[in-house]
Amino acid sequence: MIGAKELDDGYFNYYRKLTPHADSRFSMVAEHRDYFDIRGKIETQMLSPKTRYAAYLVYRLEKDFKDLQPVKGIIWFVNLDEYRDAERRATTLHLRPGLVGKSQQIAVSRPDGWMELQLGMFYNDLGSDGPVEAGLLKSDERSKVDLVIEGIEFRPAKTGFVSKENARNRRKGIFSKLRISG
Repeated sequence: MIGAKELDDGYFNYYRKLTPHADSRFSMVAEHRDYFDIRGKIETQMLSPKTRYAAYLVYRLEKDFKDLQPVKGIIWFVNLDEYRDAERRATTLHLRPGLVGKSQQIAVSRPDGWMELQLGMFYNDLGSDGPVEAGLLKSDERSKVDLVIEGIEFRPAKTGFVSKENARNRRKGIFSKLRISG
């Protein structure tokens, strides 16, 4: 996992506050309010070749979040794609647990008390494509959100997005490694 201190907050780091959190495995988490553009980057050579990966935002929502607006999940190869093209391919996501969007991606609770939301998937061919970046975009002024980010996790994916049934099982702690299953 790429911890909150290592994430790029783009132009919006004015809205970010790094702070310790008792339930985090990292020394600091990032508290965001209002606007954010959060990105985590990893070199493909650090990942297993010929493997499909998914990137997950690991976070908590603080306070009341019933009016929370959708956000965009983005994933792209930095050396191969244009960022504008990646933005056009961005997926609409819902940070609120249990809310399902068109893509059927849902936020799930993890056994460690944090939530996770799949930002997207990619295939790592030979590990020679340079860095891959995954992120979360929100710039909607209508909703305020108190979002605590632990990091962005890259891990092998077995199939598509998390189903409702698998999400229920994960909340119960049935999946120890939180792998996607079809």
